[in-house]
Amino acid sequence: MIILSSSLPKSASTIFATYLEELVAIPGWRNGQNALKDRVGARYVDRIHLVLGLRLALISNIYGTVVLKSHCAPNRTVRWLINAKQLKALYIYRDPRDVVLSAMDHRKHRGGGESGFSKFTDLETGCDGVLGWAKVWREWKNWGRVEFFLYEDLITDPQSVLRRVSTCLGLGVNDTQISKIIMKHEKK
Repeated sequence: MIILSSSLPKSASTIFATYLEELVAIPGWRNGQNALKDRVGARYVDRIHLVLGLRLALISNIYGTVVLKSHCAPNRTVRWLINAKQLKALYIYRDPRDVVLSAMDHRKHRGGGESGFSKFTDLETGCDGVLGWAKVWREWKNWGRVEFFLYEDLITDPQSVLRRVSTCLGLGVNDTQISKIIMKHEKK
């Protein structure tokens, strides 16, 4: 299985994808994460085109489940993989107003530069940037073949969110196992 962790940027997408990787490893499923990194290069992709989709399906069927992180919309290839029961999509998002502020803060602390947040120089350009990202959220929402998760819930009650993830993916992970994952990644 391919698990696509898609998101509105600045919505804890990296920690969410990390949690997914660790949850999938618990039930003892065959894990294709190393094969994904060897053959694709990383778990993050901008978009899933047909050749990549076929490669991902092959990797997951030969080596085991893979977790992929992206901010992509449900294009034809993603829809085909979901309809073929090769991919399950999860989408994490947060209040877009907070995304603007977080992206501006990210740019400020990383010195501007050529990152995905370099255009977030002020509130007006930040809002324009988030409107583009919100269109991707709307595409997922309109299509409906995705499980949605709120950033705010992940931050305030990660146990419940990860329990829900485990249920929707059919992992059967218990609360003790979930707690260990959360504690492993708590900021000290």
